[in-house]
Amino acid sequence: MPNTPDQLRVDEFLNEFDEFVKAKKSGKDDELPQFVLMRLPNDHTAGTKHGFPTPSASVAENDLAEGRLVEAVSHSPYWQDTAILILEDDAQDGPDHVDAHRSPTLVISKYSPGNAGQPFVDDTFYPTVSTIHTMVVLLGLPPMNLNDAYAPIMSPLFEGAGTQMPFEADYGNQRNGLIYKMNASRSPGAAESSRMDFSKRRCRRRESSQRDPLA
Repeated sequence: MPNTPDQLRVDEFLNEFDEFVKAKKSGKDDELPQFVLMRLPNDHTAGTKHGFPTPSASVAENDLAEGRLVEAVSHSPYWQDTAILILEDDAQDGPDHVDAHRSPTLVISKYSPGNAGQPFVDDTFYPTVSTIHTMVVLLGLPPMNLNDAYAPIMSPLFEGAGTQMPFEADYGNQRNGLIYKMNASRSPGAAESSRMDFSKRRCRRRESSQRDPLA
């Protein structure tokens, strides 16, 4: 649920990241952690619940937050040796001509292949755990388990010449006000969305009364 705008989450990250950049530029020891986990959840939206951002506003706001993060890192001294991997936390929707469980992954670094400033599309099949295995390899660590060890590494996405240019965020949806659009009380599905409470995880165990057909 987008109770906290992703812009504020990125603001907090950038406030701290700027201090690491200043320290690095001043010649101090490199203090930036080798691994940083950033959660930007608002592209899940709140549906059309009254008083919350519209679905399109939530997605646009999430995109801008990611863009600001990449812009800051790619214009910093850390662009030389930093990789940013962006993955949805699940793949439960959006069926296409292949499958309903596919999820886009973004791999961003100075060593992305292709022409400078141009995206590169790798249509190789990678399971979700490939993202974990790739990060583990970049950190110089051994696999945590066999699932990680057997997952293919996304190495083709780091075979570029190291000429990818810094990223410029697109602030268009901030200027046109899209990210500030809110659901009205009469928005389609507002009543149904208001009854959806995702603030807590609820798990219920269901006992099956069916007999095993093989018994």
